[in-house]
Amino acid sequence: MLFLTGISFAGEAQQEVKPDVKEYVLDNGLTVLILERHNSPTVACYRFHKVGGVNEWDGMTGASHLLEHMMFKGTGKIGTCNYDAEKEIMTKIEKVMDEIDAERAKELSQYQKPDKEKIAKLWEEVEKLQNEQRKYIKKNEVNFLYTSNGGRGLNASTGYDSTDYYVLLPSNRLELWAFIESERMQDPVFREFYSERNVVYEERRMRTDNDPWGKLLEQFMATMFQATPYHHPIVGYASDLETMRKDEVMDYLKKYYSPNNTVITLVGDVDTEKSLEMIKKYFGDIPRQPDPKPVFTQDAPQQGERRITVKFDAEPMLMIGYHGPTPGDDDQYVLYVISYLLSDGRTSMFYKDLVKTDIAYEADAWLWSFAYANAFMINAVPKDPHTVDKLETAIYKEIDRLKTETVSQKELDKVNNKLDMKYINKLKTNWGMAILLSDAKAWKGDWRKFDQRDKYRKVTPEDIKRVANKYFNQDNRTVATLVKKENAKEGKDNE
Repeated sequence: MLFLTGISFAGEAQQEVKPDVKEYVLDNGLTVLILERHNSPTVACYRFHKVGGVNEWDGMTGASHLLEHMMFKGTGKIGTCNYDAEKEIMTKIEKVMDEIDAERAKELSQYQKPDKEKIAKLWEEVEKLQNEQRKYIKKNEVNFLYTSNGGRGLNASTGYDSTDYYVLLPSNRLELWAFIESERMQDPVFREFYSERNVVYEERRMRTDNDPWGKLLEQFMATMFQATPYHHPIVGYASDLETMRKDEVMDYLKKYYSPNNTVITLVGDVDTEKSLEMIKKYFGDIPRQPDPKPVFTQDAPQQGERRITVKFDAEPMLMIGYHGPTPGDDDQYVLYVISYLLSDGRTSMFYKDLVKTDIAYEADAWLWSFAYANAFMINAVPKDPHTVDKLETAIYKEIDRLKTETVSQKELDKVNNKLDMKYINKLKTNWGMAILLSDAKAWKGDWRKFDQRDKYRKVTPEDIKRVANKYFNQDNRTVATLVKKENAKEGKDNE
């Protein structure tokens, strides 16, 4: 067993942690990880699906995130007082939506004219049917069932590569979790689909269309990744969110929320054998589906710098990115260490030479490690009167130092100490442990690879120079600048 109560950082940080995790694969392909930790009468329940923005295609961008929202709408047994009546109404809604889509399709060219009055009346009919359905809906019953039974932290998240659902429960409520989550996997009901689609559309408007960082990031990713579908925004394109249909998202769920594309992890005060039998009881009959095809599409090496200017009513901003190595390559860990050297804390290079000298309000570097790619990212905001040009030049000066100057072993030790502390803090919580185990199993193929600190400790000053020279070059670089609309010009702005 693994107990970390009262852990001594100095003593334990350098040691290899070997938790007594039990791994099982059900006949339908569902992977189950169970780690007993009896230091409190709670259990972290984690459901991890290998699907995110990278799995989407034109017309379905944002499907993963919208699906995450819909999974809280309940099932045929949860969230309703009369599912048969609801089902009949939802069938009527879809028929009206067919008419709306047929009329809206005429908007795609000038050859036909859509009947806007007809579209408005059809939407009124949809709203009327949705209001009728609401009489049978038990609002937020999933949340109520968990919170009324001591559940905490109920939530979900969608990324480029994964979607996960999690809650912390008293350990004697594990069967409640198994019932609710198995129902949500195999019998979800997408109640209020089109009103929730509007909620996600509004989320996009607030976080992307009307947010300078969101707008800059969307344009940046579309420029840096031109083949690999990381160019799709996780929230989806506006036109897709306006037109995505319920049956399309249900098909998407069936394909990617299959048990053979899922990892369930329990960490806490549980009995392994009893928990496994409970999972078999509730999840074992969910049908296996064909294994989703991995994302084989890759970007070809860049043949030159890519640069984009985004006009927005906001102060100037800068984003720089370099393509990294294949995920899992040793250079990945060197780049991660470099990100700490550049921007972690007040002794970092960016803070001392850019922020403290008033060239930038902020300057951050990080390695964005995806399932199918790595991207080394830098974002920064110039401080008046300095321009984006001057800040960009200053950033390259810092990067060039890594190529020519030797980083001291003392600086590397400092980074390793920070990584150790970050790692130990995750281990202390059932949440953190569940995330580490699930991610390692899903993307590294083995939960035992959750501890990668040996990779970071092997990084040498010579590795820093080598990797900086290998990846931080102009031909491998994408640059996006955000400038105020009235000052926007092609290329860089002027000092």
